[in-house]
Amino acid sequence: MSAGTAATLVQSAMCKIGANLRRPHPSLFFYPGLSSPAPVVPNRLFPQITETLKSAHSDILAEYQRLQTSPGRKSDYSETNEHKKLHEGSWDWQSYVQKGQRSPDFAVQCPKTCEALEALPNFMTGTPFSFAFFSTLGKGASIAAHTGPCNLRLRVHYPLVVPEGDCGMQVGEADVRWAVGEPVIFDDAYMHRVWNNGDGDRVVLLFDLWHPELFPDEIDAIKTMFAEAAGKDFMEA
Repeated sequence: MSAGTAATLVQSAMCKIGANLRRPHPSLFFYPGLSSPAPVVPNRLFPQITETLKSAHSDILAEYQRLQTSPGRKSDYSETNEHKKLHEGSWDWQSYVQKGQRSPDFAVQCPKTCEALEALPNFMTGTPFSFAFFSTLGKGASIAAHTGPCNLRLRVHYPLVVPEGDCGMQVGEADVRWAVGEPVIFDDAYMHRVWNNGDGDRVVLLFDLWHPELFPDEIDAIKTMFAEAAGKDFMEA
């Protein structure tokens, strides 16, 4: 058997293993020693997140609505190509954190949203795997099954608008249905997919948290590593 044939067989086997819904398999970066207790994490384990977001709910929703009608409004999604193959239908973003970097313009337009995010423990910035944005998935749209790039984070959906009808997400083998004002915390290193067959848009505030088992010095080291690799200063992000 040639080396090339052996490599093809190994890659094929890894792809089949990766298709398993029962285990996380980040697509780019794996940090050893971090657990993944479940595809979806109960809110009760993160009470400060739920309390902070709920207390700011009306402000966050109002800022989202103003942003949608503001002059010169643009979608961050339209400026990226890497996700286009994943979805069908309308999918729109407005970002506060994009690949680790905060947006000053968003902070001016949505100060209460940013204040709530910054008050959260372990709010993740400073790596190319860090995001925070309003995500609007249009009626009839879907996002195909995929895995997150790393195991460094937990992802949060804070639902602002949930349409009537069949609208949900599958994370691993867990079935998720959003409810307005109830955060969904999940490990996106599991295979997951999203669909909106409801009667209108689905809107969530999406953001990332550092994995709760990471220590502060580990987080600093990870930020430094990515800053050096990118040739940029992510440390202030």
